[in-house]
Amino acid sequence: MFRIVKFLTEYRNVVYWFILQFLAIIIIVNYNDYQRHEVGDNILQLSKAMQARRANVKNYFNLDKENRILTEENLSLHRKVEHLKSRLNYTEGILRLDSNRITAFDTNKIKKQYYSYIPCRVINNTTERNYNYITLDKGSVDGVKPGMGVISPRGIAGKVIRVTKDYSLALSMLNLNFKLSAKDSRTGNVGMYEWEGGNSRFGYIKYIPQEVELRIGDTIVTSGYSSVFPEGIIIGILSDNKVIKAGFYKAKIALSTPFDAINDLYIVEAKQREAIDSLTINLPE
Repeated sequence: MFRIVKFLTEYRNVVYWFILQFLAIIIIVNYNDYQRHEVGDNILQLSKAMQARRANVKNYFNLDKENRILTEENLSLHRKVEHLKSRLNYTEGILRLDSNRITAFDTNKIKKQYYSYIPCRVINNTTERNYNYITLDKGSVDGVKPGMGVISPRGIAGKVIRVTKDYSLALSMLNLNFKLSAKDSRTGNVGMYEWEGGNSRFGYIKYIPQEVELRIGDTIVTSGYSSVFPEGIIIGILSDNKVIKAGFYKAKIALSTPFDAINDLYIVEAKQREAIDSLTINLPE
């Protein structure tokens, strides 16, 4: 208390000046419309700015929670899509319309392969090398096995090659050893996706016959010929760079997955993969 009294005594002139300034401002604002409106506007703008900053800080700390919610929503949508695909194929198998007549049961139309999805997060990811990999936070205890596909909310991401109890390593699409059966969704013609190094935003689709009319902007998706990925998962969009070699196209693709910003991914479990792959074991080549 003594220190406060001493401070006020020593700096009483400064204190008086601040009090008088405050009183002057109050009088000016209360008895002048222009100044009152100006001060009110400035206070309102300051209040909005503070609220915006507060909202930004709050949103920043809520990002992790929101990402988890979006991941669960995407997982639910993937499951619904697979369920609808199976129902559609089942219906087409039972009822096949031919010239307005319902024909016999067609067992070849029933799709027997089903997929489930394991949500995961990226621990480590490289994009600047010729052989890039993605480390994931799910392992064998979560049901992950080598050979499973990895997708992002926007498309294909890679393929699991190594698994420990709690973690797994995926071969990224940005890897010279990564190859994937792909097709032009417009024409249905099948080729092979490959990456040739360099830019992490582009890859190539190869070995589509030159008789096919490839168009800039065509969507390139998984063909479904592999037991790793479901049919129709987007790979990228055909860009303006295509050449023909030995009667086949080599066309540049703008990849749909942003590899420099991936965080939440899904590991694809093909329930019938081992049974299907076992059919090709020890076949002569």
